[in-house]
Amino acid sequence: MIAGFGGQGILFTGRLLAEAALAAGYQVTWYPSYGPEQRGGTCHCAVVISEEPIGSPVVDQPDYLLVLNQPSWERFADMTSEQGYTIYNADVIGTSAAQRPGHLIPIPASQLAKEAGDPRVANMVLFGALLRLYPQIPIADAQASLRSLISPRYENLLNIDLKCIDAGYAFAGRFCS
Repeated sequence: MIAGFGGQGILFTGRLLAEAALAAGYQVTWYPSYGPEQRGGTCHCAVVISEEPIGSPVVDQPDYLLVLNQPSWERFADMTSEQGYTIYNADVIGTSAAQRPGHLIPIPASQLAKEAGDPRVANMVLFGALLRLYPQIPIADAQASLRSLISPRYENLLNIDLKCIDAGYAFAGRFCS
């Protein structure tokens, strides 16, 4: 599951994850949810990835949760499965002392995105971290999927996104055993 405000690339990140998983040979569903205001309103999407046919796109306990803002943290962070990963933008989310299930993965996503060229693409940093923690989807498949989703006329944005994915992937390495 991926959650944040509309305009943070939540739905795009979910679609990218779905496309990358499809390219890696998995069965996939992508299920977006957003309010009528879209930009600035809360939104989230669920991506189900499986080797078997998928019966429902609904996710009650995600194994991986990407969180880009505080309201989404408050709403979704305690839903992660017991062995799951909550990967969040530590630059904008103040976690509470309450015990959360699974593994908490704080990523300075806004700072890493800024260093890569644009602080607005923190979603791609978290996506890169997810790829490191979920190695079933090769980073090369994710990069190829990104290239197919972004028009060649936006080559500068594509290059920043690729740098952000690499930065998140590298940073998340410290959480791998």
